[in-house]
Amino acid sequence: MTNALTYKHNLAHVLKATDSVVDLGFDWRPDLWPWLALPPAHPVVVEKYQYFATMTASWAMGTFSPETYTALTMFEWHCGEAALGRNYPSRARCENWTETGAMGFKLSVSDDQGRNMFHSRGQGFAFRDRDFQQWREKSRRSALQARHVLEVDTIDPQLAGLGPDGCSFVTAVIDRVGKPAVHARVPSQGGFYPQHPFHTGSGDHVNAAQLLDCALQAVHVFSGDAQPWSQPRLCIGGQAQFQRYVELDVPFEITLDEALSDQAQLRFSQAGRDNVLLRLDLQPQAD
Repeated sequence: MTNALTYKHNLAHVLKATDSVVDLGFDWRPDLWPWLALPPAHPVVVEKYQYFATMTASWAMGTFSPETYTALTMFEWHCGEAALGRNYPSRARCENWTETGAMGFKLSVSDDQGRNMFHSRGQGFAFRDRDFQQWREKSRRSALQARHVLEVDTIDPQLAGLGPDGCSFVTAVIDRVGKPAVHARVPSQGGFYPQHPFHTGSGDHVNAAQLLDCALQAVHVFSGDAQPWSQPRLCIGGQAQFQRYVELDVPFEITLDEALSDQAQLRFSQAGRDNVLLRLDLQPQAD
């Protein structure tokens, strides 16, 4: 859930726009965007660039107004070799499509030399004819009842692929009918900058970037053998399907449905219902 009021500033600006294609530039301001301390290919960085680029392009194309609340339902991406360096994206091209009750985008993001950093595509919808606040209150009610059912004892951040000063949202591994899982919780107080090192957002729910962060932490816990990571796994792509909002302050579960050496398929559930299906594509580890 978001609209133009979510942030006071905009990472993206329009360079050229038509009815169907928008070229964008980015204002690289680490003082405004703390997640720019992360590597360029980190899924949190990819999602934030995707968010600002597609929202700004949609406003420019008239897909929806800046005041309209929107929700992302599917997002997939793949990083190019340029994203594995130290430079951050400087340009993007966004194409939108709309159908009855749905809308989507294709996004290509590049560096100053025009090298591809990542491609992404996604789908979502706009809350044009619905009382958003009333709908949100109803949708979060059942999850909030489970707020105190489980105490989440988060793991040492170094076991989750983070630095010693990182912020872990996940627990050690538990077993769920033969499949490994972790519990997790993103607090409303402590889950956003400046209490958190880099997460930003509306504070209405656990946002896409926080879910991607939780997923990458969980992958490290599942494959880390309870040892600190000297070289964390690098995510180079993936796909997320958002079915229901994950609520802040309420424990949820991340189950490893399938694992390969270079891929992990995860399922997020909260209050007995599946919320998110998320796949991370990982750079193969050196032998």
